[in-house]
Amino acid sequence: MREPKVGYDTVLLLLGQLIKFLFIGIFVCTVLVVLAGIFGAGEEALLIYQLIWGFFWRICIALIAFISVFVLYESL
Repeated sequence: MREPKVGYDTVLLLLGQLIKFLFIGIFVCTVLVVLAGIFGAGEEALLIYQLIWGFFWRICIALIAFISVFVLYESL
């Protein structure tokens, strides 16, 4: 029996969906932090935003590395 192969299109579709949700998440976080700053909780909101922003960039860099490795593997 042949093992089912995950196609290139499927992987790119999943990566695209993940990246879309990451950007939507960081946008929502930005809006919430701005609203918290307006309503007087600016320092706490900025601390939370810095924490989430660092996590966001780590995930994005890992995704870029994964895409690079995957494309290189497919080209061999």
